[in-house]
Amino acid sequence: MNNTAHTLSSVHINRAVVADNEKLHLSQLPIPTIDSRDQLLIQVVAAGICRTDSFVATGHIPVNRPITLGHELAGVVVDCGYETDFKIGDRVTVDPSIPCQTCTGCLSDSQCYNPKMLGIDYDGCFADYLLITSHVAHHIPESMTPFEAAYVEPVAAALGIFNTGIQTSDRGCVLGKNRFARLIRDL
Repeated sequence: MNNTAHTLSSVHINRAVVADNEKLHLSQLPIPTIDSRDQLLIQVVAAGICRTDSFVATGHIPVNRPITLGHELAGVVVDCGYETDFKIGDRVTVDPSIPCQTCTGCLSDSQCYNPKMLGIDYDGCFADYLLITSHVAHHIPESMTPFEAAYVEPVAAALGIFNTGIQTSDRGCVLGKNRFARLIRDL
Protein backbone atom coordinates (compact mmCIF):
# COMPACT_ATOMS: atom_id res chain seq x y z
CA MET A 1 0.00 0.00 0.00
CA ASN A 2 1.11 3.50 -0.72
CA ASN A 3 1.63 6.36 1.71
CA THR A 4 -0.33 8.83 -0.40
CA ALA A 5 -3.34 8.87 1.94
CA HIS A 6 -1.14 9.80 4.88
CA THR A 7 0.29 12.72 2.92
CA LEU A 8 -3.20 13.81 1.87
CA SER A 9 -4.56 13.74 5.41
CA SER A 10 -1.98 16.24 6.59
CA VAL A 11 -2.77 18.62 3.73
CA HIS A 12 -6.46 18.17 2.86
CA ILE A 13 -9.74 17.73 4.62
CA ASN A 14 -12.50 15.35 3.61
CA ARG A 15 -15.73 17.28 3.39
CA ALA A 16 -18.83 15.08 3.16
CA VAL A 17 -22.60 15.53 2.89
CA VAL A 18 -23.89 13.35 5.71
CA ALA A 19 -27.45 12.28 6.51
CA ASP A 20 -27.97 12.04 10.25
CA ASN A 21 -31.35 11.97 12.02
CA GLU A 22 -33.11 12.82 8.73
CA LYS A 23 -31.11 16.04 8.39
CA LEU A 24 -28.22 16.80 6.09
CA HIS A 25 -25.07 18.53 7.14
CA LEU A 26 -21.64 19.18 5.76
CA SER A 27 -19.10 17.33 7.88
CA GLN A 28 -15.35 17.16 8.00
CA LEU A 29 -14.40 13.50 8.19
CA PRO A 30 -11.03 11.79 8.26
CA ILE A 31 -9.68 10.87 4.85
CA PRO A 32 -10.19 7.11 4.57
CA THR A 33 -7.09 4.94 4.41
CA ILE A 34 -6.47 1.76 2.48
CA ASP A 35 -6.84 -1.24 4.79
CA SER A 36 -7.23 -4.00 2.21
CA ARG A 37 -5.13 -5.07 -0.74
CA ASP A 38 -8.01 -4.60 -3.20
CA GLN A 39 -9.19 -1.11 -2.22
CA LEU A 40 -8.97 2.23 -3.98
CA LEU A 41 -8.99 5.68 -2.47
CA ILE A 42 -10.68 7.95 -4.99
CA GLN A 43 -10.67 11.72 -4.98
CA VAL A 44 -14.17 12.57 -6.19
CA VAL A 45 -14.17 15.01 -9.10
CA ALA A 46 -17.87 14.92 -10.08
CA ALA A 47 -20.98 13.44 -8.48
CA GLY A 48 -24.58 13.27 -9.63
CA ILE A 49 -27.62 13.76 -7.44
CA CYS A 50 -30.27 11.05 -7.69
CA ARG A 51 -33.77 10.75 -6.26
CA THR A 52 -32.38 7.87 -4.17
CA ASP A 53 -30.14 10.40 -2.39
CA SER A 54 -33.14 12.56 -1.50
CA PHE A 55 -35.08 9.49 -0.29
CA VAL A 56 -32.17 8.53 1.98
CA ALA A 57 -31.86 12.11 3.22
CA THR A 58 -35.56 12.36 4.10
CA GLY A 59 -35.76 8.89 5.66
CA HIS A 60 -37.94 7.34 2.93
CA ILE A 61 -35.16 4.80 2.38
CA PRO A 62 -34.05 3.55 5.79
CA VAL A 63 -30.31 3.42 6.39
CA ASN A 64 -27.97 3.21 9.33
CA ARG A 65 -27.10 6.80 10.12
CA PRO A 66 -24.92 8.73 9.89
CA ILE A 67 -24.11 7.98 6.27
CA THR A 68 -22.45 9.92 3.47
CA LEU A 69 -24.82 10.17 0.50
CA GLY A 70 -24.17 9.65 -3.20
CA HIS A 71 -23.56 6.86 -5.71
CA GLU A 72 -22.99 8.48 -9.14
CA LEU A 73 -19.41 9.66 -9.54
CA ALA A 74 -16.18 10.16 -11.40
CA GLY A 75 -12.85 10.55 -9.72
CA VAL A 76 -9.12 9.98 -9.69
CA VAL A 77 -7.31 7.19 -7.84
CA VAL A 78 -5.04 8.75 -5.19
CA ASP A 79 -4.08 5.54 -3.38
CA CYS A 80 -4.56 1.84 -4.02
CA GLY A 81 -3.95 -1.56 -2.55
CA TYR A 82 -1.37 -3.80 -4.16
CA GLU A 83 -3.88 -6.24 -5.74
CA THR A 84 -5.76 -3.97 -8.11
CA ASP A 85 -5.74 -3.23 -11.82
CA PHE A 86 -5.46 0.47 -11.03
CA LYS A 87 -2.67 2.92 -10.34
CA ILE A 88 -2.48 6.37 -8.83
CA GLY A 89 -3.75 8.94 -11.33
CA ASP A 90 -6.23 6.61 -13.08
CA ARG A 91 -9.59 8.20 -13.87
CA VAL A 92 -12.50 6.03 -12.71
CA THR A 93 -16.21 5.69 -12.23
CA VAL A 94 -17.87 3.18 -9.91
CA ASP A 95 -20.71 0.67 -10.13
CA PRO A 96 -22.62 1.55 -6.94
CA SER A 97 -24.07 -1.97 -6.58
CA ILE A 98 -21.45 -3.75 -4.50
CA PRO A 99 -21.51 -7.57 -4.65
CA CYS A 100 -21.23 -9.47 -1.37
CA GLN A 101 -18.55 -11.82 -2.79
CA THR A 102 -19.93 -14.73 -0.71
CA CYS A 103 -23.32 -15.78 -2.16
CA THR A 104 -23.69 -18.56 -4.75
CA GLY A 105 -24.24 -15.95 -7.47
CA CYS A 106 -20.96 -14.21 -6.70
CA LEU A 107 -19.06 -17.47 -6.34
CA SER A 108 -20.30 -18.66 -9.75
CA ASP A 109 -19.44 -15.37 -11.53
CA SER A 110 -23.15 -14.66 -11.88
CA GLN A 111 -25.24 -11.86 -10.42
CA CYS A 112 -24.98 -11.18 -6.68
CA TYR A 113 -28.06 -12.18 -4.69
CA ASN A 114 -27.19 -9.85 -1.78
CA PRO A 115 -25.77 -6.65 -3.25
CA LYS A 116 -25.19 -3.58 -1.11
CA MET A 117 -25.46 -0.02 -2.37
CA LEU A 118 -23.04 2.85 -2.18
CA GLY A 119 -24.69 5.73 -0.31
CA ILE A 120 -27.19 3.37 1.37
CA ASP A 121 -25.22 0.48 2.86
CA TYR A 122 -21.77 2.09 2.58
CA ASP A 123 -20.65 5.71 2.76
CA GLY A 124 -21.12 7.30 -0.65
CA CYS A 125 -19.45 9.76 -2.96
CA PHE A 126 -20.74 13.12 -1.72
CA ALA A 127 -17.32 13.60 -0.18
CA ASP A 128 -13.89 14.71 -1.26
CA TYR A 129 -12.60 11.12 -0.91
CA LEU A 130 -14.21 7.71 -1.28
CA LEU A 131 -12.79 4.34 -0.25
CA ILE A 132 -14.10 1.51 -2.43
CA THR A 133 -13.27 -2.06 -3.34
CA SER A 134 -11.51 -2.06 -6.71
CA HIS A 135 -13.75 -4.68 -8.37
CA VAL A 136 -16.59 -2.13 -8.73
CA ALA A 137 -14.37 0.58 -10.25
CA HIS A 138 -14.04 1.11 -14.00
CA HIS A 139 -11.46 3.05 -15.97
CA ILE A 140 -12.84 5.97 -17.94
CA PRO A 141 -11.32 7.15 -21.20
CA GLU A 142 -9.51 10.48 -21.45
CA SER A 143 -12.12 11.59 -24.00
CA MET A 144 -14.90 11.39 -21.37
CA THR A 145 -15.39 14.37 -19.08
CA PRO A 146 -15.87 13.77 -15.35
CA PHE A 147 -19.48 14.94 -15.67
CA GLU A 148 -20.15 12.41 -18.44
CA ALA A 149 -18.48 9.67 -16.39
CA ALA A 150 -20.62 10.48 -13.34
CA TYR A 151 -23.64 9.97 -15.60
CA VAL A 152 -22.59 6.42 -16.58
CA GLU A 153 -24.57 4.84 -13.72
CA PRO A 154 -27.99 6.32 -14.61
CA VAL A 155 -27.41 5.50 -18.29
CA ALA A 156 -26.53 1.91 -17.34
CA ALA A 157 -29.65 1.70 -15.16
CA ALA A 158 -31.80 2.95 -18.05
CA LEU A 159 -30.26 0.36 -20.36
CA GLY A 160 -31.47 -2.28 -17.91
CA ILE A 161 -34.81 -2.02 -19.70
CA PHE A 162 -33.30 -4.28 -22.36
CA ASN A 163 -33.15 -7.08 -19.77
CA THR A 164 -36.91 -6.96 -19.07
CA GLY A 165 -38.15 -9.01 -22.03
CA ILE A 166 -39.89 -6.00 -23.56
CA GLN A 167 -39.83 -6.30 -27.34
CA THR A 168 -39.45 -3.39 -29.76
CA SER A 169 -42.94 -4.18 -31.08
CA ASP A 170 -44.47 -3.88 -27.56
CA ARG A 171 -46.31 -0.71 -26.64
CA GLY A 172 -45.84 1.06 -23.35
CA CYS A 173 -45.79 4.37 -21.59
CA VAL A 174 -42.95 6.12 -19.79
CA LEU A 175 -44.27 8.47 -17.12
CA GLY A 176 -42.37 11.43 -15.80
CA LYS A 177 -40.10 14.17 -17.06
CA ASN A 178 -37.01 13.49 -15.00
CA ARG A 179 -33.66 12.54 -16.49
CA PHE A 180 -34.26 8.81 -15.99
CA ALA A 181 -37.61 8.90 -17.82
CA ARG A 182 -35.97 10.86 -20.66
CA LEU A 183 -33.15 8.31 -20.89
CA ILE A 184 -35.60 5.40 -21.16
CA ARG A 185 -37.93 7.23 -23.55
CA ASP A 186 -35.03 8.05 -25.87
CA LEU A 187 -33.66 4.47 -26.06
